Parts: sequence; C-alpha cells; structure tokens
Amino acid sequence: MENIKLIDGYGWRKLTPEEKQALFAFYGQVAKMMNAEYFDTIEELARYYDEFELTEFRFSVEGHYLAVKNINLFVSWYPARLAPLVRRFALTMLGPRVRAACALRTPPAVVQRFILGLMLLRAQVLRYLPAPDEPISEPKKSHLFYRGGFQVGRLREFEKPAPVPDEMLKHPEHGHRAA
Repeated sequence: MENIKLIDGYGWRKLTPEEKQALFAFYGQVAKMMNAEYFDTIEELARYYDEFELTEFRFSVEGHYLAVKNINLFVSWYPARLAPLVRRFALTMLGPRVRAACALRTPPAVVQRFILGLMLLRAQVLRYLPAPDEPISEPKKSHLFYRGGFQVGRLREFEKPAPVPDEMLKHPEHGHRAA
C-alpha cells in the first residue's frame, strides 16, 4: 500500500486503476510466495493495512534497531554533508505511525512541510519535463551499495547496537534518552 500512497501523493501523476491493480497483483504474488496473508481486492488490503498499523504497530528494540540501520544505510548513499537533510527526509517519509512504533524522533513541523513541499514541487516539475529516453528505475550510480557488505544474519546482532544519532531517539518511557 505504501508504494501506491507515495506515487499517488508525490508522483508526477496519480496511478491509473489498472496500474494500482498491477501493483496489487505483483505484491499479491510476493505474499503468496512468502506464505503471507493474501487479499482478494485492493480495498480489502487497504482496510487491513490501516487496521494493522493502528492495532499492531508497537515499539520493540529490534524494530528500532532495524529502522535505524535502514535509515543509516539510506543516508550513506548520499554525500556526508547532506546527511542531516537526508535523515530528516527519511524520518518524514516514514510517517507518524512508523516513527512512533520505532521510537524515532519526529522532525519539526516546519521541516516536514518543507520536505513534503519539495516532493510536491518535484512532482509538478516532472509533469512538464519530457519523458526520459531510457528507464530511470535501474540505479546506475556506483555509490548505491552496502558499504562493508551486507549480511542478513548480522541484522539480529542486537547486543552491540549501532550508533544512533541523538536526533533519531525519542520515547524516554521505552528506555531511550530523549533528544
């Protein structure tokens, strides 16, 4: 559902019903291969998704750790001088439910409005640019890699938590210091 929400909200145009159905069918096949719950309609999935977020998103140390690792990975793909902006971008795009469940700090409202405004401006600019000659969905940038390699098994190593920037910490009631 997030892909559809993001494209509809910040893409150069909204998805057509057929494109939404194609995304639903694709991710439905992924769910079947993972033996995950499958839904017959996109509306049924949307209702389940919203209800699941409301009732099941809860803080866990592992969730916090995994969120921080993913944000740090995303930030590492950009020049270091942009790290504060890229980190705030990631936190803004995660949304309030995910931030709360992962005990991540909410960027200031003015920063969120700025970032979301840039996303809307980007969509407007893209709407009037000519279509690219080649697909842009395949990253050709050499910096999009996992520095030091990527080992799924190491993600469960919680006894040595990754350094967490103070700006990402929240919820002292969860044992984290307030930023």
